[in-house]
Amino acid sequence: DYNGIYSAYHFLSNTFLMQALEPGYQTPLVLSPRVLEAFKQSQEAIARGEEGRVERTVIVAGAGNVAMDAGRTMRRIIETLNRKLGTKVEVKIVFLLRRTVEASKDTRREEEERHARAELENDIFDLWLENRQAAEYVGENGHITGIIAERSNQRGSLTFVSADMVIEALGAKPATDNLGPAVPLDANGYIQIG
Repeated sequence: DYNGIYSAYHFLSNTFLMQALEPGYQTPLVLSPRVLEAFKQSQEAIARGEEGRVERTVIVAGAGNVAMDAGRTMRRIIETLNRKLGTKVEVKIVFLLRRTVEASKDTRREEEERHARAELENDIFDLWLENRQAAEYVGENGHITGIIAERSNQRGSLTFVSADMVIEALGAKPATDNLGPAVPLDANGYIQIG
């Protein structure tokens, strides 16, 4: 087990439901030690008169609505902390998909992707790792340092991807199974409104 691997549920719940970014709340941010260390490194570099730009990579495993939310939320957290701390930490977010981008479109709503593209300035979507799934987590001194990604349906086709944090946003379908027939659902299993 490595420090720095989180479920999207834990990451998003602490950020929004438990208001980790709001003053007066004592909810810890769900950030890996390697991402947190970047802020310290940036502050120290700035104090020495250097630019202070520090880069980190976060892998979001998944392509659905929750994965899009996790990527957007990570970017917002970094921007908020940079403003508050006067730092220059940049995070590259890599989406790890077991299918192609096109084939995974049915796992997310069109408007969710549109909002993510707008908020993440489109560039984030150049960072899709298609047809890959995590075969192994790699770490050092108890902390995640990357994953070994295997091509879907091609055993042995492995690629190392460096990572300072991993968010697992892996789900199968909307959680509407227990609603019963009285609640109208669309073809994707989402509640129809209006």
